[in-house]
Amino acid sequence: MAQGQQPTILLIESDTALRWVIALGLRQQEMCVIDARTPLEVAERALPQPDLLIIDVDTGIRSNWSLIEVVRAHPPFANVPIVVLSWEHAPVHVPLASDKEHSLAAATQMVYLPKPFDARVLQATIQHLLNAQAAQEAARIAKAEEALLATYTATHAPASIWPVMTAAGLLLAFIGMLLNVFFIIVGLLIVVLSVLLWTLGTQSLPSSSLEGRLLS
Repeated sequence: MAQGQQPTILLIESDTALRWVIALGLRQQEMCVIDARTPLEVAERALPQPDLLIIDVDTGIRSNWSLIEVVRAHPPFANVPIVVLSWEHAPVHVPLASDKEHSLAAATQMVYLPKPFDARVLQATIQHLLNAQAAQEAARIAKAEEALLATYTATHAPASIWPVMTAAGLLLAFIGMLLNVFFIIVGLLIVVLSVLLWTLGTQSLPSSSLEGRLLS
C-alpha cells in the first residue's frame, strides 16, 4: 500500500447482515472494502490483491478453518495478513487480537478475533496489521537499497587521478608548442625587417656620394 492511499480490505462473510455492518464500519474509517460471501466467489471475481483480508470461518454451527487454506491457495492472497472471525477457539498457532504479548512478526500474517467482537477492537487489529505490514515493507526496501549500494560500490572502483594528470601533461605540451611557434615567428619577423632595412640603407649610399661631387 502506497503512503497516503486508502487500504483495501477484502471481507469474506457469509452472513449478509454482519457483512454489511462490518463493511459500513470500515468504510467510515476511510477504508476501501471489497465484500464477498465465500472464497469461491472471490476466485470467480478475479479480485486484485488487497492489503488485508477478513474472513469469517463459521459455516452454520461449526467453524471451517480450511477456508483459510482455500483463500491462501490463490496467489493474490498468499501473503496477505488475515483477521479470522469465529465463534470457536482458534488453533494454538493463531494469536488472539487481544493478546498484547505476541510479537510484531507473529501478528503480521494472521490474527484470531473471537465473536462477538467490538468494532473498535476489529479496527485497532486491522490498523496494527497494516502498520506491521508497512514496517516490514519499508525494512525490505531499505535492505534491497543497501544491497544495491554495496553492489555498486564493489563494482565501481574509485576515480583515478592519472587521467587528470595525463590531460594536464598534454595541455602543457600544447602550450609549449604554441610558445615555440610564437618565438619562431617573432625571430623571422626580426630577420625580414633587418634585411629590408639593410637593403634600403645600402641603396641610398650612391645618391649621397653623387651630391658631394657636384657641390665640389
